[in-house]
Amino acid sequence: MEFERKNISIQIPQYNEIFSEEDQENFKRFFKSVPREQKVVYLLRMSRGKSFQEIAKYLKISVNTVLGRMRYFRVNFEKNRKKFNL
Repeated sequence: MEFERKNISIQIPQYNEIFSEEDQENFKRFFKSVPREQKVVYLLRMSRGKSFQEIAKYLKISVNTVLGRMRYFRVNFEKNRKKFNL
């Protein structure tokens, strides 16, 4: 999966090794439905391995805001698992 915004390109190769092509497509459809703020936090955390503190500093927001965005990403995922066949 790739996320591009201006000069940012993030690849998450482990998904290619773990999930089938159909699962990857389903996740991409889900990912498109998630608010941008949540996507950015998720990608920085999961693909770049950044700590919540590092993400907060990079985005110039509070750590609690970062934690909230990650939490809502997970809530969205759980709420939409059936809809996107995940």
